[in-house]
Amino acid sequence: MNRHGIWIWENGAPQKDEYADFTDKITLAEEGAPVSLRISADSNYAVYVNGALAAFGQYADFPYCKVVNTHDLTAYCKKGENDLLITVWYYGIECSTYALGQAGLFFEVSVDGTVAAVSGEHTLCRANPYYVPHRGKCITPTDIGLSYFYNAAGKELPYHGAVATGYAPELHERPILPLVLDELRPGVVIGGDGLTHFLLDIGREDCGFLELALESETEQTIIIAYGEHVEDGHVSRILGARDFSVEYGTVIGENHFLNAFRRLGCRYLEVFAENPIKLRLAGIRPTSYPLTEIPFDAGTPLRRQIYEVAKRTLRLCMHEHYEDCPWREQSLFGGDGRNEMMAAYYLFGETKFSRASLWLLAQDTREDKFMPICAPAIFPITIPSFGLHWYQALREYVEHSGDVDFAKEMWNRACEQLDAFLKYYNEEEAILYCPWEKQYWNFYEWAGALLRGAGVAAQQLGKRADLILNCLFIRALDAMAYLAEKTGLTYEPVKMADTLRASVRKYFRREDGLYDTFTAAYHEIDPVPHISELGNALAILTGVADETDAAVICRMLSNTETELPIRKVDLGSLINYITDVYPDITGILPVVSVSLGMCSFVYDALLMTDTEKYREFVLNDVDTRCKYMLDRGATTFWETLEGQEGFAKAGSLCHGWSALPACYYRKLL
Repeated sequence: MNRHGIWIWENGAPQKDEYADFTDKITLAEEGAPVSLRISADSNYAVYVNGALAAFGQYADFPYCKVVNTHDLTAYCKKGENDLLITVWYYGIECSTYALGQAGLFFEVSVDGTVAAVSGEHTLCRANPYYVPHRGKCITPTDIGLSYFYNAAGKELPYHGAVATGYAPELHERPILPLVLDELRPGVVIGGDGLTHFLLDIGREDCGFLELALESETEQTIIIAYGEHVEDGHVSRILGARDFSVEYGTVIGENHFLNAFRRLGCRYLEVFAENPIKLRLAGIRPTSYPLTEIPFDAGTPLRRQIYEVAKRTLRLCMHEHYEDCPWREQSLFGGDGRNEMMAAYYLFGETKFSRASLWLLAQDTREDKFMPICAPAIFPITIPSFGLHWYQALREYVEHSGDVDFAKEMWNRACEQLDAFLKYYNEEEAILYCPWEKQYWNFYEWAGALLRGAGVAAQQLGKRADLILNCLFIRALDAMAYLAEKTGLTYEPVKMADTLRASVRKYFRREDGLYDTFTAAYHEIDPVPHISELGNALAILTGVADETDAAVICRMLSNTETELPIRKVDLGSLINYITDVYPDITGILPVVSVSLGMCSFVYDALLMTDTEKYREFVLNDVDTRCKYMLDRGATTFWETLEGQEGFAKAGSLCHGWSALPACYYRKLL
């Protein structure tokens, strides 16, 4: 027998949203013999041994850089012959959590170290008869991607030999542990008519696979909506182009279903039946990443609660990689990821997961060499500022792990992206301009003009320089200087950091010691001058602001008395910013407050300037922000303080970056 598997599929012309079953036998001469499965698939898989779910979950990867997972199947096998069934779901559509690849499956089974079964043309396969194929119905078209329809009344199909695909990508071992399937969190019925309509609460935010048990007197279609919000007695299912629902087709009599492909992030489930059913259960089987929690007592009951909620928030945003949120997107963004990595160091002492996410972001092969907007994904648009957060995240990873070899591995990729930024460096002015072509979204955070100015297509704003991008570039150069010292490698442009510091001070510093977000040229487009907490915090963190300026900035950041005529503007969305045109601010300088996702920069700037002076302010600010959410029923921390009302009522109520503030308890208590 061939001792190596090859890539196979069920047919020679796969289409999007397609499912295939592959079957083989595993024979054990002795009870308890160790059985190991190496597997990789495009796009996702579930493994069954003797009818029991034994493994699941393709690691999120790129088609040219596939990850192979290793699963221990020993506990599912018995002496003699065992049935192996692998169901593979091929997505076939691009989204922010999946880079379009070629349908296929690769596997190798070893028994007691000896190869016992491999994927090949001899492997028996069929189109899966239960998952309805080729529908193309999406949950969130650009983010999570496809929904599913499982029809339990589907008719059995015969098996046939597999087709060799000719696909032979480079394989990498899974860089993190596999996910664990936890105990069911059943929903409690809180609404509906008890016949064809059921609204259920699982008691808290969670993320995992849908499990159903019901009795039906007819074959019918059940729609299961899910979400974090309930409005007018219903889950918020349809939000613009998003449809947060999956479907199940019943058989007559008892039905039991567990989907092992699509993670649902939610608190509420809503079941709609065409005809009356007896709903036995509907709930979520959480899928979690194994973590070791570091014991810590935050002192007061409030802070203990905040700390525990922060841990849950982050855990729900850790699966194959860091995720912005489990409900709406499940995407790895560079800016979000950096905050989540820092949180994981303090909450779990976890470094391996951060390494994997940094590595994944670096595998993108954009022609312009910028980091992707998220990974794994192949999108034309990207966020330059998020690519710069990657450098600080890499530095912090090395600081917390001591893994200098990884910095060496990432070095060429790190230099490539900085070289790409330098194409926008104006040597005469010694300042970095924002990338202005249409594929660049010069976004900084969900706050005021940092969204509005950035959210307009870059080329419409013309060539301009921004405070925040320049500061982040300086921070990236400083991180490279640190890594160069650790690795012994060199990157000549790190020497320009001091020149940039002086130029940023020249172009953005105001007479009062604060720093404008945009240069004067930009104010010809947006005549409302303003400053931002994020930009001014970064001016401190990068050494752009001197000691005198830092004192002025910190008085503004900490809301203490100041002679400056300013007013804080706490805006969390584009809609709010457009509708509030500051009608009464004559002579008043608007200060755009930092959002939940970026408040750590303010905390770090304050503590860097005077730890003892600002310790209590930082702790109290964490208390205030988090208590606001807890008082409104939060079981995890939100994307912004607008909660579900943000983003046209699509605000996430579990967002990984919002776990970071609680880490300041670990730093300061």
